[in-house]
Amino acid sequence: MTAILHHMDSQTDNVRIGCVWTIINLIVTEETLEARGIFLAIPLTLYPNLLLSIDYHSYLSSLSSTSPPISLLLLPYFPLTLLGECRARAVQLHELGIFDKLLLMKDSDTSLDVKERAKSALSHLEGLQL
Repeated sequence: MTAILHHMDSQTDNVRIGCVWTIINLIVTEETLEARGIFLAIPLTLYPNLLLSIDYHSYLSSLSSTSPPISLLLLPYFPLTLLGECRARAVQLHELGIFDKLLLMKDSDTSLDVKERAKSALSHLEGLQL
């Protein structure tokens, strides 16, 4: 990560933009399960009582008698540590001086695109409430 700090001073706009995008990708988490598109597939043949234990009674009662039997249950996967991991990475980036560099880029970079990306990165960092 210290190498990215050196590249943030590159003479090439695209290199600086790439650095800021890398930082954004390290600290941003999707807000919804649908946006993540991550689901656990649980075969009900292995866990036949799972639907009852999850309280899918209303779902089961909505199935018609012509519906095919349920053999696979898809549950959204939402790791609780995801936001914590983003915050931990943000703390590491702050300790490396990346925040200060982003502030400098936002205020004085020669490229408008770099300024906007830096502003976006700082906004995401504020959203993590460090």
